Amino acid sequence: SDDMIVTGGENVYLNVVGDAVRAISGVSDAYVLGVASPEWGTEIVAVVVSGRPEAALDAAVRDTLAPHEIPKRWVKLDRLPMLDNHKHDRAALQRVAELG
Repeated sequence: SDDMIVTGGENVYLNVVGDAVRAISGVSDAYVLGVASPEWGTEIVAVVVSGRPEAALDAAVRDTLAPHEIPKRWVKLDRLPMLDNHKHDRAALQRVAELG
């Protein structure tokens, strides 16, 4: 997604975060989105297909992303929900991120 969100008063382009997350070794698919947060306004959530622990995923993006761009939460799934046109099912991913 190329949406821009504001988190903690900082502008973040979700496509930048998504590119960094998808580049992590051991991540086979990922989708990054913003979820409403009382603390941050909007928080960044990364929904990923990966066997790696959250701490390793977090550490992997620290070199490439600014502190405010690092996902606040990681949600791991066996596969990401897709639409018939082979695109990520954004509505389903939003629900997963909000519940996750």
